[in-house]
Amino acid sequence: MVHWASFKFCDKLQSLDNEIHHIICDKPTSPHSSMSILNVKQEKGESLRPFMDRFNKGCMGIRNLNPEITMHHLVSAICLGRFTESLIKRPTQHMEELRTRAIKFMQIEEHIDYHRNAQVKASEREKDKDKNKSNRPSMVGTDRYRQN
Repeated sequence: MVHWASFKFCDKLQSLDNEIHHIICDKPTSPHSSMSILNVKQEKGESLRPFMDRFNKGCMGIRNLNPEITMHHLVSAICLGRFTESLIKRPTQHMEELRTRAIKFMQIEEHIDYHRNAQVKASEREKDKDKNKSNRPSMVGTDRYRQN
């Protein structure tokens, strides 16, 4: 025979479970909660520097933030690319090491972007130069080029 107190205990557990679910799922996270960084993800096409700035700002106000959880979330929040591959191949041990590697990859991204922009500008100048050549009036047929 089951005692009536065991039913009351089960009801209390169910009630507690519902309250915890409500707290975790329904309440908005405060800006200073460790849950708030879970919303920070790198957008498609976003370079590493603006993402890292947003991520760091999200982490700044959180007290007692566990570095291991932070590093794990950072790796999962970054879009696939060379930096992510690097972190997966050789995980970092400390946040400072992660920041140092991120800075190196940011510099690589900026270097690549600089050269891409330089190539685009150079090709635009070439097109403009070719366009200007084709728009010049032809000197063929003028008195200066006629043979007597």
